[in-house]
Amino acid sequence: MKYYIVDDSLSVVKILNRIVEEQGLGEVTGISTDPEKALKEIILEEPDIVLIDYLMPQMDGISLVRQIREVKPKVNFIMISQVSDKEMVAEAYQVGVHFFINKPINLIEVISVLQHINEKVNQ
Repeated sequence: MKYYIVDDSLSVVKILNRIVEEQGLGEVTGISTDPEKALKEIILEEPDIVLIDYLMPQMDGISLVRQIREVKPKVNFIMISQVSDKEMVAEAYQVGVHFFINKPINLIEVISVLQHINEKVNQ
């Protein structure tokens, strides 16, 4: 599995990168703290799974997912955020996010969700 991680917090990016690689869940082919840069790289690299933050200063995760899905509809998205508003979470699912992971990051939850999406993608 090829992963791309987008979060405005470099520490979150590093944590997720470490989890993916140390748990043998796949290969992180790209990371970014800048959603506009991430948009271009994701379209070029075509990762299987994108881990994406909901709230970022330049562009929110929902807008980024929408733009990527227009060009690369097969990319799978996992939203990561401390957002707990049910309408915002519902909107994430409506635009095509497969799972929603809450911050602060829980190692067991991340591993479980990533294993599940890996199985789904491999079917």
